[in-house]
Amino acid sequence: MADRDNHGRFIWHELMTGDPAAAERFYREVLGWSTQASAAGMPDYTIWTANDVPIGGMMKLTPDAAAMGAPPAWTAYIEVEDADATIDQAKRLGASVVVGPHTRERRTFRDPSRSGGRRLRHHHQREDAGAGIRSQAT
Repeated sequence: MADRDNHGRFIWHELMTGDPAAAERFYREVLGWSTQASAAGMPDYTIWTANDVPIGGMMKLTPDAAAMGAPPAWTAYIEVEDADATIDQAKRLGASVVVGPHTRERRTFRDPSRSGGRRLRHHHQREDAGAGIRSQAT
């Protein structure tokens, strides 16, 4: 279970960009963020830090994603107490699944996306599958 105090809180921010080096310079100069190499197994992933605390990540926009028209974008991760219940509620409100289930580091990620390109990923601290959704509501 996620910490009840963190339910609904943004907990991770991830940037996909065509130019990670330029993004790193920009955010370092504007916000004072630093970066560090990611864990083994993710050589193309960079961790953003603020005051030496990991706050997010960055990766290069893949050529395949760019060819399909994906723009550089930030994705926000939100911790929820019960990811399954959150996804069920979003579906009742008109959302549909757009990203299949996946689990990383014993965390569940679900991607509920709103129309207009806004994307949020729910995070739940237990070992099970994740899914993404897109809202049909405006």
